[in-house]
Amino acid sequence: MHAFLSLLLAVGLCALTGCAKDPSKEAPSATVGAVKEGPSKQEGSNTTSSQSVSLDGRVGFVGSKVTASHDGLFKDWKGTATLGKTLEDSSVSFTVQVASVVSDPDDRGAFSAKLDGHLKSGEFFDVANHPTAGFTSTQIAKSGTAGGSHSITGDLTIRGVTRSVTFPATLEKTKTSLKAKAQFTINRKDWGIMYAGMADDLIRDGVVLKLDLQGTLTP
Repeated sequence: MHAFLSLLLAVGLCALTGCAKDPSKEAPSATVGAVKEGPSKQEGSNTTSSQSVSLDGRVGFVGSKVTASHDGLFKDWKGTATLGKTLEDSSVSFTVQVASVVSDPDDRGAFSAKLDGHLKSGEFFDVANHPTAGFTSTQIAKSGTAGGSHSITGDLTIRGVTRSVTFPATLEKTKTSLKAKAQFTINRKDWGIMYAGMADDLIRDGVVLKLDLQGTLTP
């Protein structure tokens, strides 16, 4: 009954003020597997000819509720690409320190301290019990879809929950650089983020993960 009343309130609010656009509908949805006990071993990796490269760039997300959307990013994270003979023989991984999450930057580069605190709480990322989150690829395959040059499969861990995800990405490799970009939608509830939001401003389940990773290669 409570959920039904919340839905009625949200619908009424949309009718009066209009709903904000849902960013999760504008990004491809990841294919998500069952909860796993632990990370899988990488498939198809070429371990006899490889180069390990540190990654930098941006690991962020976009969440939304009925009335607004919110941009977030993790300021403290480390990533690595292990390159084989081809991109399909390679792997990528990164780990974020969840307490470094910041949200809604303004024109001066300041963030929303109130929202940052809420994101760190047990209602969202639960930093006290799950200080890190991360991703490790298990397979990279060429893709002919419009969403990118490749399809990446790997283990995504949030709040201590690990699930396999597959999503489109654009990978570019030159003699001196590696670039990987992806935007895809997951359902936050699949990783145990269940907070519904305010009765008159419900939080949407879809969250867009945004990856923009770069590495410098040694010729």
